[in-house]
Amino acid sequence: MRTLSIIGRSGSGKTTLLVRLIPQLIRRGLRVAALKHSHHGRIEVDRPGKDSYRLREAGAHAVVLLSQGQLVQVESLERQPSLDDVRRRLPAVDLLLVESWKTAGMESLEVIDDSGERVDLEGCGQRLAIVADRDPGDGLPCFRRDDVERLAQFVIDWMKP
Repeated sequence: MRTLSIIGRSGSGKTTLLVRLIPQLIRRGLRVAALKHSHHGRIEVDRPGKDSYRLREAGAHAVVLLSQGQLVQVESLERQPSLDDVRRRLPAVDLLLVESWKTAGMESLEVIDDSGERVDLEGCGQRLAIVADRDPGDGLPCFRRDDVERLAQFVIDWMKP
């Protein structure tokens, strides 16, 4: 499984890019997983009052929601898992796209919004390309936000050994 990080400032369009990029990669035959890293202390996947929420609030260490074709597991963690820990939990995929986990040192695509403000790249690993409406001129390949077909081909080419 190859892993590619999508980095950028909050509100820069990382999720929007992924929502458009993933179908292009799937059309090209890849099995894709997505990991959204959150800096917030608690992730809510259910609403107050729902049974799974009530079970978690009651102190269950893990709550699993299971329906036809879907499984969601929410568990309390004593420490943040490493990227390798997360990879081991995933089903077999060709590509894991990781949004907003800048400190794992992964190869990355940087999304830059109209303000041109960049992320602090310390710990981010190697930037492979930029996604922005204006090329910042740093010599990396630059893809416009609406050019997801070209970006998908870039990712496919990067995945080849």
